[in-house]
Amino acid sequence: MQPQLRQTKKEEVQTEAPKAEALPKAASVTEGGRVKASPLAKKIASELGVDLSTVAGSGPNGRIVQKDVLAAEVKPAVVEKAAPEVKAAPAAAPVQPANADVVKPLTNMRKVIAKRMQQSKNTAPHVTITTEVNVDKTIALRSKLNAKNADVRFSYTDILVKMCATALRNYPKINASITDDSMIFHDKINIGVAVALDDGLIVPVVSNADRKGLKAITKETKDLINKARTNTLSPDEMSGATFTISNLGSYDIDGFTPVINLPEAAILGVGRIVKKPIVNENDEIVPASMMVLSMSFDHRVVDGAQAAEFLKALKGYLEDPDNMYV
Repeated sequence: MQPQLRQTKKEEVQTEAPKAEALPKAASVTEGGRVKASPLAKKIASELGVDLSTVAGSGPNGRIVQKDVLAAEVKPAVVEKAAPEVKAAPAAAPVQPANADVVKPLTNMRKVIAKRMQQSKNTAPHVTITTEVNVDKTIALRSKLNAKNADVRFSYTDILVKMCATALRNYPKINASITDDSMIFHDKINIGVAVALDDGLIVPVVSNADRKGLKAITKETKDLINKARTNTLSPDEMSGATFTISNLGSYDIDGFTPVINLPEAAILGVGRIVKKPIVNENDEIVPASMMVLSMSFDHRVVDGAQAAEFLKALKGYLEDPDNMYV
C-alpha cells in the first residue's frame, strides 16, 4: 500500500481570492474627509464627473488645482485582485488597413472646451460684425517701440490689449455680462488672450489692463503665454476676464467669427495684415496695410449700434494711435 501524502497548512493551496484592497487616500483629502481644491478645480471636476477624493493635488499643501483635474483619470475606489491565471501567448495584432480611422478618447481639456463652446452657442444669441482697418500707423508705432526697447518686444496682440482696454473704458456697455434678471457692468477691465495649445485652447487674463502701460502689458502677456504653454497658470490667472481677444493673424487667416467666452458679452477676432491697394481721401489709389477685425457679441447684452460704436472707436485707435489720448 502506498503511503498517503499529507500537506501542511503552509503547503495548502488557497481556494479563495484575496480580499479587495482600498486605494490609499489622496493627499488632498484631510483627515476630516474635506477635499482641498481650488474653486476652479471643483467647477471643472463637476463638469467632467471627476471624483476629487481620488485626485492628488500638486498645489500648496496638496491642494488640487485645475491641471490636476484635467490630468486625472476616473478610477474606481476599490480594485479587485483577480485570482492567478495562466496566460496564453499573446495573439498577433491584426493588421490595420492603411486608411483605418484613428479613434482617440477626448482629453479632459477638450471635454471642457466642447461643453463651454456648446453652452455659449446655445445660450447667447451671437451677432458678428466686421470692419477693415488701415494699420500703417500702428505698424510704424510697433517698429518704433521695438527699436527703443531692447528688453521687450511688442506684438500686435499687446497693442490690441491696450487699445481694447481703453475703448472698453469709454464704452462700458461692452464690458458687461447678464444674469437671469440683471445686467452687470464690470468696474474692472480684464482682457483674456486666447492661446492655442497642442491639445486645445486656454485663455489667460491680463487684469486691470486699462490701468497698465503698454510695456507692463507686454511683459505680463509674454509671462502668461509661457505659463499657458508649460501648464503652470494659476486659477486667478485664468479667471475674471470681461472681454477676450483671439488673434489668428499669424495663421494667415483674413477673418473669422469667434465664439463668445461666457459670461463675457463680446470677443474680438483679429485677422492677418495684408498689403493691398486702397483709395485715399484724395481719391488716389495707394498701397496700405489692412487688417480685418471681427467682433461677436451677445445680443441679449449689447445692441448692434453699441457694438458698432465700440468697433469704430477701436478702428480709430489702430488707424491713428494718437486717438487714444484725445
